[in-house]
Amino acid sequence: MRLGVDVGGTFTDLVLVTDDGQVRIGKVLSRPKEGFASIQEGLEQMGIPATALDQISYGTTIATNSVIERKGAKVGMLCTRGFRDVLEHQRWHRRTLYDLHQTRPDPLVSRRLRLEVTERVAADGEVLCQLDEQELREALEVFAREGIDSVAVCFLNAHANGANERRVRELIAHEDGPTYISLSSEIAPLIREWERTSTTVVNAYTQPILERHLRGVEADMQALGLDARLDIMQSNGGIISVMEASSASVRTILSGPAGGVIGSMLVGQRSGFSDLITLDMGGTICDVFVIRNGSPELTKEGEVEYNIPITVPMLKIETIGAGGGSIAWIDAGRALKVGPQSAGASPGPACYGTGGIEPTVTDAHLLLGRLSPDGLLGGRLRLDEERARRAYAERICEPLELDLHQAAGGVIRIANVLMAEAIRLLTINKGLDPRDFALLAFGGAGPLHGCEIADELGIQRVIAPPAPGVLSAFGLAGADVKTGYVSAVNRLLADLRPSDLEEQFLALERRCHEVLDRQGIAPSDQALVRTADLRYEEQSFELTVPVSGGIATQKELDAVGASFHRAHRELYGYEIADHSPFLVNVEVVGVGRKPKPRATPLPSATGPAKPVGTRAVYFLEPFGVRDAAIYARDHLRAGQTLSGPAVVEQFDSTVVLPPGWQGRVDEFGSLILERGA
Repeated sequence: MRLGVDVGGTFTDLVLVTDDGQVRIGKVLSRPKEGFASIQEGLEQMGIPATALDQISYGTTIATNSVIERKGAKVGMLCTRGFRDVLEHQRWHRRTLYDLHQTRPDPLVSRRLRLEVTERVAADGEVLCQLDEQELREALEVFAREGIDSVAVCFLNAHANGANERRVRELIAHEDGPTYISLSSEIAPLIREWERTSTTVVNAYTQPILERHLRGVEADMQALGLDARLDIMQSNGGIISVMEASSASVRTILSGPAGGVIGSMLVGQRSGFSDLITLDMGGTICDVFVIRNGSPELTKEGEVEYNIPITVPMLKIETIGAGGGSIAWIDAGRALKVGPQSAGASPGPACYGTGGIEPTVTDAHLLLGRLSPDGLLGGRLRLDEERARRAYAERICEPLELDLHQAAGGVIRIANVLMAEAIRLLTINKGLDPRDFALLAFGGAGPLHGCEIADELGIQRVIAPPAPGVLSAFGLAGADVKTGYVSAVNRLLADLRPSDLEEQFLALERRCHEVLDRQGIAPSDQALVRTADLRYEEQSFELTVPVSGGIATQKELDAVGASFHRAHRELYGYEIADHSPFLVNVEVVGVGRKPKPRATPLPSATGPAKPVGTRAVYFLEPFGVRDAAIYARDHLRAGQTLSGPAVVEQFDSTVVLPPGWQGRVDEFGSLILERGA
């Protein structure tokens, strides 16, 4: 049996896929500092012995949080003499264009721990100066005195030739130096010194934290007698072994939200939607992603935090601090704000009764009648309406002289606007019309907001998957193994011979096969995807184009250039066909296909669904308080319809249909919601 586990800021979600493809779900409060404890609790909730598991696919925000909260390892950096301040120089872009007082985040390595050594590699890879080994030994003595156990090695032009960096690792091993060594030539072998250095430093900063966490989970598993395989979700949407993830922790920065993207793709395929905007709203944050033609968009220009770039393949996810636990507050100008601060799992929203006293989005939903007074998780997590009312009265209503509906409704509206703006960044700002997409709302809180956010953006259709609160864990349980390697070229395409390029691709493919073989993927389940990053010679940034088949002839090499010209014209409206493009990098991604959870059709029925009751629910203006029909999700059947105002309740989430919205249940249990006239 295969288990998908998504450890979120508030809840840990579990999806179990049995050997015959059946799916079972669990949801418990997160205990991220207790290793396997929350997973074991979820398995007990589902009545599954831990020893029955064969594989665990694990999504975690450990690496991300260690950077954001500045709780990573103490890192030392080795660099080429004269390049100590690359982390300080950064680039010109500013978060706020006209703010003269804005500050940039402090580098993850202090200047006194960024040590220079003599060595030099030319841009074409020629070693101009060998590493001065005596200077390296002196630097290691400094690191030893400072208690440094993780070192980032970032030499100039190491992407073209990493020989001097590899020599550093050999000497550190011989000298019994720091345990963790991150080489830029292996972590991010790409041009652009700042981005490569930043990526390598993030890896060094997070590697000890992630490895200790994963080893702790493995130790807990062994203590329970589990011999299940533990795999980790990467930022590119594929899983990989603990060993691989521990050596390249920077590739797990989007480990948690990546599972939601994969789950959304699976749901979209089953329900017949290939163009989706995904909205994953959990307890702490909201992640937004765009799927076009059934395929996810990857980028190598991500950031773990403002001005801390990471140049590894990652899903292009937009993240904002808007979740169910986001705290409502009043700023110095007496304006109502929501987030990014969150009550998380501890102390949690006020209504959880676990020590939280701040008003949150979840408290607002309870006060407006959108959440059941009987609580969450099938009644196992009781909600205290009086605590929620007290938090809003003391901190929002009285200071702003608002009644309860005005305050709680205002918080919901602000949260909706924040999430709609995140969607605009990935659609309208990129030349896409959000009205051409369906909005797939998931996470524990996503379906509470989906229809109202669609109203903000003019989107006509919202999809609530069968188990929206655990969709990220569902994606983890259905994810493929994925690995990839990149190699710098940095030459005009016209100056290359087909055999030169083919040789580089084959070398990368061999490395991918080695990783997939170690993961136990049968050769028949392995697939390789070739891509190339190209630009015109005077441009600063590249476009990635697919490379099909082998490159044995000039005609096939020319086809790579033609693909770039075509992609450039589609994106920018023009091409320079008489200019040979500049080939920056080649990359191979290896995919190990894994069995997918089986899609089991629901029993069918006709006509309107039958509600289990009604209650007064507050909807945003112009509607106000309405009597809403209450439906039990597990009572719905394929083909049934329902109309707003309505609330659909289930174990892991709640779906809100405002007045004017209609819904139908599709063959596999997804709720397809549509705006009326």
